[in-house]
Amino acid sequence: PVSGMAACRPFLKRVEEMAELYLDHMRATQSRGPYFLGGYSFGGLVALEMARRLRETGEEIGLLTLVDTYLPGPKENQSLIGRFLSLSIPQKWAYLKKRTVRYGRGIKRRIVALYLPPAIKAVREACATAEHQYQPKWYDGSVVIFRASEKALRGLDDPKGGWQKYVAGVVEIHDVDGDHGNILNDPQVKLLAAQIRARLEKAQAEVMEYAKVVPR
Repeated sequence: PVSGMAACRPFLKRVEEMAELYLDHMRATQSRGPYFLGGYSFGGLVALEMARRLRETGEEIGLLTLVDTYLPGPKENQSLIGRFLSLSIPQKWAYLKKRTVRYGRGIKRRIVALYLPPAIKAVREACATAEHQYQPKWYDGSVVIFRASEKALRGLDDPKGGWQKYVAGVVEIHDVDGDHGNILNDPQVKLLAAQIRARLEKAQAEVMEYAKVVPR
């Protein structure tokens, strides 16, 4: 129940605190790796921080999956304006057309959000605060990113979204039809789920093969 959630514990407002809490629960279920982690949007930042901390303790990450997760930026508004101005005229019109559709969806989501229970609103606000404050650190591993094909402005200028600045290993990109707001809805979510399942099964097979060669 929402009331129970509100009374359970204070809302965490730092990605690091969230990651540590989730790690405690995860270790209670699975004490050793390999671990297979993932998150959508802001949740991808929490998954990244969890994977980074696990790697620091020598644990194995079988797969780290980020679903349309963007790096937070302190000067995001200024940089977005610059990116828009750098587009060609056809690109500007195409972006504005798609933006109009997304804006309509956004208004509907905001109206729905007005009627959310107070505890849910508090969670959303806490996540927004955590994302704004989070500064990613160097991750000694690889990342698989499933990215919406209809990109926001911050996804236009860098094919890898800036992740190569923070990731030591491979930054593997897979495009998924749709935009940030609808890739978890039908029918896009079925395609996304199939792609994630295929990549997860591949990672699990690689871990098993490696375990045969190098037993723990």
